[in-house]
Amino acid sequence: MQGTEYISQSFPHQPTAQQQELFHKLHTFLATEDGDECFILRGYAGTGKTTIVGALVKALPKYNFRSVLLAPTGRAAKVITNYSGRKAFTIHKRIYRKKSAVNVDEAFALAENMSANTLFIVDEASMISNEHNSGNRETLLRDLVNYVYNTKNCKLMLVGDTAQLPPVGTIDSPALDAKLMKGTFGLDVHTYELTDVLRQQKESGILYNVTNVRNIIRQEKEVMPRIVTKGYKDVFRMRGDMLEEGLNYAYNKYGNDDTLIICRSNKNANLYNKQIRGRILYREEELTGGDQIMV
Repeated sequence: MQGTEYISQSFPHQPTAQQQELFHKLHTFLATEDGDECFILRGYAGTGKTTIVGALVKALPKYNFRSVLLAPTGRAAKVITNYSGRKAFTIHKRIYRKKSAVNVDEAFALAENMSANTLFIVDEASMISNEHNSGNRETLLRDLVNYVYNTKNCKLMLVGDTAQLPPVGTIDSPALDAKLMKGTFGLDVHTYELTDVLRQQKESGILYNVTNVRNIIRQEKEVMPRIVTKGYKDVFRMRGDMLEEGLNYAYNKYGNDDTLIICRSNKNANLYNKQIRGRILYREEELTGGDQIMV
């Protein structure tokens, strides 16, 4: 059996020509033992990145590899856990450890990688910073690279979309930059970018509008995007006087975790949260049982 078929057999759909080409490149990446190998998978929304990663995780034992799934944030780790069926961790939880179990104020140190023959898959890699901060001796990206490659036969796969959020304070995503990963860390970098939106995703109004915004940014046009809702079932233009009713409907049908409002400022977010708390969730106290707080 050809190596590419290992991944194809784990893939739940008939792969497109572009996806089949990616499977071949992933096979080459996994079969190569020349040095510190890294694979950067970039892809537009709706191109099947998450499904491909899920299939890859299932196929890895046939390459004699285990998998460790990582993400920059807890929410992103939860998403990759859901679509892969495997427990995912935040990068910080996996690669750092306390220098002392006694002193809670002591800084974290880079842990030792105890997982040989492992592919470390990092989703939402666009958010990984290569900037120094006061808490770390090195950047998060350098610590991740040092952690992965300090044990025998480990590889790193970075998955993301350059149109999504870069690290705070930067305009680019260093972890998705092949030249940087090779020049700064000396890695043998394989890359692929998925651009073909899947047929079933073309029926999504959300995806249509997101892609439109991406194209405006790429063309450096200084115009406000026009949000299109007509003809799509997953987007709806709501009048301001219907917002409270609409939010009530969303909270009842989808729950608190899957109902979000995107705001352009923290001030607006605080105003919305205050009104939602009082008029929809009926919580008048500053803190109530069941509240989600950030520590």
